[in-house]
Amino acid sequence: MHLAVYTTNSFFSNSWLISNIVFSGIPLRHPRLKIVSGESGISWLPFLLEAMDFQWHENIEAEDKRDFWQGMMPSEIYRRNFFASFWFETTALAEHIDFLGADTVMFETDFPHGTALTDRMTEEVAGKLAKLTPEVRKKVLHDTAARVYNLQ
Repeated sequence: MHLAVYTTNSFFSNSWLISNIVFSGIPLRHPRLKIVSGESGISWLPFLLEAMDFQWHENIEAEDKRDFWQGMMPSEIYRRNFFASFWFETTALAEHIDFLGADTVMFETDFPHGTALTDRMTEEVAGKLAKLTPEVRKKVLHDTAARVYNLQ
């Protein structure tokens, strides 16, 4: 039970790291920096991006938005510098990929970890992936990872 609780919540602990990196300005100073949130899933990311943008609008002064932030909202910085992978998610998968951008999402199997895809899960995920457009599916299954890891 401890492992199930720990593993479940470890996905969400990445939100602290991502928001700290975005708000630190590191990606603004290093626009070509690539940051990958691996083994973290993607379904929680749309909420994080919306929350960061909301807090940016509510708490950042106009001159800082113009000067320090270079006019970019946190979600724009995320989409430029960050990438994330998923392996078991099926709920609203196409919508989450669309929101984040297929150029920022990668499929993984998580093999050989204990939470790797099982035969049952593989069929579920394959069914969801089959519903994506061929262009999006190619990005998620190959192109984005090839670009991120310079495998082209």
